[in-house]
Parts: sequence; structure tokens; C-alpha cells
Amino acid sequence: MKSSTRWILYSLFRVGLFAAAFAAMMLIGLEWWVAAIVATVVAFAISYIFFSEPRDALARDIHDRRQSTDRDADSDVENALLDRSLGDDKV
Repeated sequence: MKSSTRWILYSLFRVGLFAAAFAAMMLIGLEWWVAAIVATVVAFAISYIFFSEPRDALARDIHDRRQSTDRDADSDVENALLDRSLGDDKV
């Protein structure tokens, strides 16, 4: 699965949990701001406990993306020009 799809699905899970919890709190009759706080805590707890696999997959994607050695030539040229313009010609 693509990392962008993982991000979207995980975000939709979290937003859906919040919306369901918020609706439930509003149906109980809580004030909207209390319902929002309680729904946030409930959605966080449920996603932390039950959605650990998608969260870990996202963390792996982020780690892999940060550790990737794939560089494009444009970025290297731009970095060299920036270093030269700032007086960092040591490279």
C-alpha cells in the first residue's frame, strides 16, 4: 500500500472516531466544548489501543523516507548553490 494511502486511511479512521464519539456525547446532552474534549480523549485512546498496526506502518514509512538515499540531481545542485551563496564553499 502506498504511504499516501496509509496517511489518508489512518487520518480518516481518527476523524471518524472523533466524529462518532462527539456525536455520542452530544446525544447524551453534554455541552459542545465538553463533548469535544471527551471525544478527543476517547478517540485518542481507542486509536492508540486498536490502531497500532496502521500507526506503526506510518512510522516505518516516515523512517524509511527519512533514511532514503535517493536524491535527485536538482536538489544537489540547489544545495550546492545555496552553500556557495552563503559562503560555505568548503565542500
